[in-house]
Amino acid sequence: MRILMLSKALVVGTYQRKAEELALLPDVELTVAVPPVWQEPGVGPLPLERRYTTGYQMAVLPMWLNGHFHMHFYPGLRRLVELIQPDIFHIDEESFNFATFQAMQLAVQHRAKSCFYNWANIDRRYPPPFSTFERYTLKHATAAIAGNHEAAQIIERHGYEGPIHVLPQFGVDPELFQPAESLPPEPFRIGYFGRMVESKGVMDLIEAMALLPDAVHLLLIGDGELLPNIAVRIAELGLQER
Repeated sequence: MRILMLSKALVVGTYQRKAEELALLPDVELTVAVPPVWQEPGVGPLPLERRYTTGYQMAVLPMWLNGHFHMHFYPGLRRLVELIQPDIFHIDEESFNFATFQAMQLAVQHRAKSCFYNWANIDRRYPPPFSTFERYTLKHATAAIAGNHEAAQIIERHGYEGPIHVLPQFGVDPELFQPAESLPPEPFRIGYFGRMVESKGVMDLIEAMALLPDAVHLLLIGDGELLPNIAVRIAELGLQER
């Protein structure tokens, strides 16, 4: 069984363990298509890491409109599909993205079974052309994968009638990420792990810290364009020691 997986997320080396595990399934010939780099909005370039690549083929495709979640696409994708002739096309993109529309058309043309992946848990009606992309995807997908139950409900409300599987996009590899044997004896700690961008509400978290008792500490882990502003605001509020 030939499987083609299209995923810009798999430029991240630790995520590639998922591909290795899929490749271990019986009778699976897996090819993963990735860009050479993904321009993460608010963070910057994430170049391809070749960290876990055993058991499957990795195809690196140029990406146009890199950094635009909903409008990027792969000009070389058709040639790759014609070469592989996949039985299953796993499109690791959301239903309303142009890359999904592009890949789904190729899946239909080559009579491959297909699935897409949605994280969106806020119900929006998309304007053209994104509404067109979504209608086509929902009409032709063999199956859907949702990152959470809210996303699954939205997929159904938008008209999808096929099977939906609720499954986080990537799990946590316990061989790579393990809790410390013990934490330092400190007061109550709040943690944030993610992108340092405005939309995540990190600045609101900083402001809230100023209202909490001194016994409450905050641990921030991540990177992004908002990081200098965060450092300035922490200093202004006198929160450096917390």
